Amino acid sequence: VQRMPWDVAWGNWSIENTPGYLFFDTMSRVFSPYVANPLGLNPLRDVIEQEIDFGNVRACKSMELFISATNVETGQLRVFSDGEIDLDTVMASACLPQLFRAVEIKGVPYWDGGYGGNPALFPFFKTAATEDVLLVQI
Repeated sequence: VQRMPWDVAWGNWSIENTPGYLFFDTMSRVFSPYVANPLGLNPLRDVIEQEIDFGNVRACKSMELFISATNVETGQLRVFSDGEIDLDTVMASACLPQLFRAVEIKGVPYWDGGYGGNPALFPFFKTAATEDVLLVQI
């Protein structure tokens, strides 16, 4: 995606008005992930499944891990922790609604954890017994 000549001339560094961006944005709004990706393929799922041993993640007691996802039906944030962390919770947290189908966990569909706003900080104040917090927002 490249800037248009007038954007270069005026010093506009935004890609929001480039033809490539506008085309992709329009197509992602016209075709839902259920139509555009009928098989529900997500290459990230294979990579995460291959690289992360969720048994070891759940067994780790030296630190707490919280993963958030947005309930599609209610719009409420759901925070997963400890024994709930698995491939589906990670995929739900990374699921962009315009690109991928919602990820079902126990029959409830979830989307990106930051879709409704900023990352949840309340688990750190309620349960974590530490002064150090590492927040990863991608």
